[in-house]
Amino acid sequence: MFTDRIYVDPNGDLTLIVGPEDTLISEDPGNIQGSQGEQDADTTQGNEPVQESGQGENDGSNADPVEYVVSKKAMSLASLVWDAMFNRNFSETTAKRVPFVGDDPFALLVVLRIAHMQFSQLPKSVSFRQLLEIAVICDKYDTLAVIRPWLSTWADPHKNNTKSPEYEEWFFIAWVFGDAETFKDMATWHIMKVTIDNDGMLLTGSGTPFGSNMPPDLVDTYSHFVPLFSVFHGY
Repeated sequence: MFTDRIYVDPNGDLTLIVGPEDTLISEDPGNIQGSQGEQDADTTQGNEPVQESGQGENDGSNADPVEYVVSKKAMSLASLVWDAMFNRNFSETTAKRVPFVGDDPFALLVVLRIAHMQFSQLPKSVSFRQLLEIAVICDKYDTLAVIRPWLSTWADPHKNNTKSPEYEEWFFIAWVFGDAETFKDMATWHIMKVTIDNDGMLLTGSGTPFGSNMPPDLVDTYSHFVPLFSVFHGY
């Protein structure tokens, strides 16, 4: 059952079904392709703002898929990935309903609002986890350019936590957003803090594994250098 449908574009020609992989797979295929999903959803018109930090954040407690009615043209203009998806010889090109498996509904909606020029509906602030999920969407669909005007507003309040425990995924945020200064500062600080446990797993300075969202090869690079730096730690 689809718990919510948001009309990002009331005249949209495409419905995105957004949610975790297991929930979309478990749906009756007729719901994805046909009209049953239309009957099950609660509808929300496009003038509803994206909820701000602490309100409606996707924490996994609501695993039901969400539907977004959008314009293919607007999405195509915002992303080369979406442009290829909807205008070349892919199954999505002629589809009216397309599952976006595994995408965070909040983060995707933020980017969709920008793509549809609904700037007044954007949140004034986001939580760290929401910022991370926005970075994941930007990396996956190449939408950094369209959200760049809001980056400082959303990211700067969290920069004082770049070296705090459980904020190691700031590495990924800095890498996606092209924040070289923050990335270099974190890399220099963490190289003297990380360790390798008996199973060969790289651990943060607080003794926990790194998060799942990290830049390519960063953990492997640290794993290569940590044995060298451990010589100096023990000297």
